[in-house]
Amino acid sequence: MPATDAANEELGWRKVATVASASELAAVGDDAAEPDGTSFSYVEFGGEDRDKIEVSVKAGDSNWSDWTKGDSEQEQVSDGKVPMQCVRLRLASDDVSEYAIAYRVHVAGSGWLGWCADGEVAGCETDGTVVDDLEVVFVKRGEGNELAMFLSGQDKASYVGSDNAGGATEANRENAADSEDSSTSAGLPAARPSASSAVTASVSYRAHVQNIGWQSYVSDGETAGTTSRGLRVEALSFGVAGVSGGIRYRAHVQNIGWQGWHADGEDCGTTGRGLRVEALQIELTGAASANYDVYYRTHVQNVGWTSWSKNGATSGTTGMGLRVEAVQVLLVKHWQAIPTGDGAAYSKFANRTYSSPTIRYQAHVQSVGWQAETNDGNMAGTQGRSLRLEALRVSVAGVSGGIQYRAHVQNIGWQSWENDGSIAGTEGQGLRMEALEVQLTGDVASSYDVYYRVHVSDIGWMAWAKNGETAGTVGLGRRVEAVQMKLVKKGSPAPSGEDEKASYPSIYAPEITYATSSVGGDWQATVKDGEVSGTTGKSLSIGRLRAQLSSPSSYGGINYQVSTDGTDWSDVVSDGVDAGVSGSALKAVRLSLTGAAAKYCDVWYRVHVSNIGWLGWTRNGCDAGTEISSDSIEAIQVVVKLKSSSAPGSTVKPFAYQDLLNGIDIASHQAGIDVAGVSADFVFVKATQGTWYKNQLPSKGYDYAAWADKILASGKLLGFYHYAEGGDPVKEAEYFYDAIKAYKGRAVVALDWEEQENKLFGTGFDVQWCKRFLDRIAELMEAKPLIYMSKSTTRMYDWGSVATSYPLWVAQYASNNTTGYQSNPWTDSYSFGAWAKPLVFQYSATGRVSGYEGDLDLDLFYGSRNSWVALQ
Repeated sequence: MPATDAANEELGWRKVATVASASELAAVGDDAAEPDGTSFSYVEFGGEDRDKIEVSVKAGDSNWSDWTKGDSEQEQVSDGKVPMQCVRLRLASDDVSEYAIAYRVHVAGSGWLGWCADGEVAGCETDGTVVDDLEVVFVKRGEGNELAMFLSGQDKASYVGSDNAGGATEANRENAADSEDSSTSAGLPAARPSASSAVTASVSYRAHVQNIGWQSYVSDGETAGTTSRGLRVEALSFGVAGVSGGIRYRAHVQNIGWQGWHADGEDCGTTGRGLRVEALQIELTGAASANYDVYYRTHVQNVGWTSWSKNGATSGTTGMGLRVEAVQVLLVKHWQAIPTGDGAAYSKFANRTYSSPTIRYQAHVQSVGWQAETNDGNMAGTQGRSLRLEALRVSVAGVSGGIQYRAHVQNIGWQSWENDGSIAGTEGQGLRMEALEVQLTGDVASSYDVYYRVHVSDIGWMAWAKNGETAGTVGLGRRVEAVQMKLVKKGSPAPSGEDEKASYPSIYAPEITYATSSVGGDWQATVKDGEVSGTTGKSLSIGRLRAQLSSPSSYGGINYQVSTDGTDWSDVVSDGVDAGVSGSALKAVRLSLTGAAAKYCDVWYRVHVSNIGWLGWTRNGCDAGTEISSDSIEAIQVVVKLKSSSAPGSTVKPFAYQDLLNGIDIASHQAGIDVAGVSADFVFVKATQGTWYKNQLPSKGYDYAAWADKILASGKLLGFYHYAEGGDPVKEAEYFYDAIKAYKGRAVVALDWEEQENKLFGTGFDVQWCKRFLDRIAELMEAKPLIYMSKSTTRMYDWGSVATSYPLWVAQYASNNTTGYQSNPWTDSYSFGAWAKPLVFQYSATGRVSGYEGDLDLDLFYGSRNSWVALQ
């Protein structure tokens, strides 16, 4: 639908390019920022893959916003009020090995900063600076690490902090001529050179070694300490240079354990006491952590070099009495290749003696490796970092008996049972653990229960499972991120369910069973999961239906209702109860899931109708069937699938209507149209916008009132719509009414709710605003108005309070190709939100019909002329 005639300014979505090499990336961008230097406060992505991008922004003195999917919710994260100074982007999917996301920002009055990638900071934190433009590309990763080559050759860095601003100005003075924007700088220092140019980020460190003392500083992967000499490292210190931010670290020391954190050149460990360092943790702070990972490994007595750890993970051993003999440390840009080198994993299972029953466990985590051992209800894994748990090992101590456990793993399924400290899951394969089962063996099983629960992506902590029950998800593609385990004496209360986000320990895609009976006939055998219930080709109509999920009641169930005329519906019944009226044929059905099943799954169904055949698939409470008096349902298929799965088949025409009307909607874009001569059963005319504009300029060939008179005189059905601007909803409704009140009782009216020039669209007040407008115009017109929106908008919010009273006029286009009227237009497999179906469907903005040579919006009204008149 045309958005407006008054101010025809469109929202400009900038297309994100995809490039395959560094040379292509170098050619991206024309260095053209917005001409007025307008700042912005959030970043939003469009398209079906927008939820694969995560965004974090920083504005003024505020902290970084949480990582958020790159859709319209980002406006709420930043509150839409304070100009953005810095931005970070990253890909949210588990596997980002194929693509990287690269980006740069334009700072008002200074120009383009350098490119960065994959979560690095782009922007400037000096006072008064704002970001006024952004460029983004997806870069296909190649074997030659071309992205790293490109980024390492940048003339400017992507980030300027308030603590390095002065140095940045001096260091970049020589590059000023390279940027046409630098000559217009309003006091903002130019960006600090990248690590490949004037300044190189590095880490330096030294070790205090038995019989040697403090060694000299080494840096960037060199060895501090000794190998092959049997000498213990007793203390260490670390520092970083060439990067804003710092480094902190701590040591696990003989007879002491973990010390407190030290930072930026301070000593950790001990000197003069003859105590060995046994393990080490290191992490970056400040802006350094936004752009770099710190990798490190230790050379351990009787083990040799360990595998590389990073960003706070433990390297070394604890509880095993083994000394660290040497250490190596590296700073690595987020997008660069990680250091290579085989080595042993961090070992934590100690040969300890426990006087009381204890369960101990450790987790192998994505990008971290093996964490330290923990026990008795403590968390293993991570929370809030979107990292998958890949492997576990578990044992019990202080009791007679043992423990066995198994993991459900991505692309593998349930593995075999493991026992007493062996590894369940995978290492080095990048596969997520999705579910877990644990049970005790031997004597301990008669005296204790083992409880365990998991933290799952997009869900959170689930309920406690026990004694072999499943904890996690199966078939949903969600990762386990953390786990807790606890031994509880039989008869004692279960562990606390604090922080639980789900009241059940596991979720899976349930099986559905269902049965039908013909009118006056017996029930057929129960079928399941997409099988046909009923008959085809025998002219036998279905009279009753029942359905049930194969899941526990705590997980969810299924609701369903039936109609014998396609319009009036029976009461909702659930979980195996019969639906239908004895002796009457069914014309339509609705099915919907309940509980957790509804949150994670869709129920799909389609029906076979007499004289028509199989209709299209629909789902989740939408109508399937017909209202045609001579037809009825003869068979049905039902299947439950995970959300985001494809439809089981064609979704075209899940419901067959008695009558259909073809029509158009027009505004000033159709100036000069002969509404009496154009081929249409009905015509919607734009009447007003906001509280200031009427679609009326006779000298230019458009006048809503004159059009209305001709439409009615030609015998066509008339409709008016109002384009919302998000002002006072009552005043906008009254302005609309004043313009069209002469046609009261002779026209259907509608509210047009779109994004352009609508200051409340997408703010969260959408439903409330529209409800107030519709209530007021309904009161004034003494009729039932419609609400117009795109199909995607129907699912932005819960429109239930509107849908119960006001029909839907929905818009969705299969393409921009020219088309004539269609009786069965395409729609995708997603629902219409709170509406079971639309009353009017706008399916093209490039329609062509007889009587007019230009483009027209084409609409389909699902009903008769009498149905239309009933809305007036």
